[in-house]
Amino acid sequence: MDTGSCGHGPRCLICGRFFTPDPRLGERQKCCGRTECRQEYKNGWQKAKYRRDGEFREAAKSRVRRWRWNRRGGRPGKGSGSGAGPPAAAVDLARVSGSVALLEQTLAGLLSHSTERKGDERKGDSLFLNKGGARAAGCQELGGNGSTFAGGTRE
Repeated sequence: MDTGSCGHGPRCLICGRFFTPDPRLGERQKCCGRTECRQEYKNGWQKAKYRRDGEFREAAKSRVRRWRWNRRGGRPGKGSGSGAGPPAAAVDLARVSGSVALLEQTLAGLLSHSTERKGDERKGDSLFLNKGGARAAGCQELGGNGSTFAGGTRE
């Protein structure tokens, strides 16, 4: 990094002016604090990164695709071709929501199984009580039926 002969700080790679670097960056700072210089340096860095790093490039494409989809309100736009659907992230959300539904069914089955047991004075609470009969930490009562849900209330 070029430090001026008069004891100035380094020169900005964009505009060529001398600048005093931020003390947190020190010698790593390559451009001055002017908005135009920072933006031009950032754009150059991103272009170079985009060219040499395939993973970065794919992440950027996915991010732009999601942004465009959300900006259109989920509707295909001009030039999107036939059958243009939501970005891949939206498809993943559908798979995740299916998993959540399966977990809810499993939990409901466990709760119904615990309430069907005969001879237990605290039918609905048996899964979530500790040895002393007190409600286990993190379990809260659901509606008025006395059953509980681990991790909080269930709407």
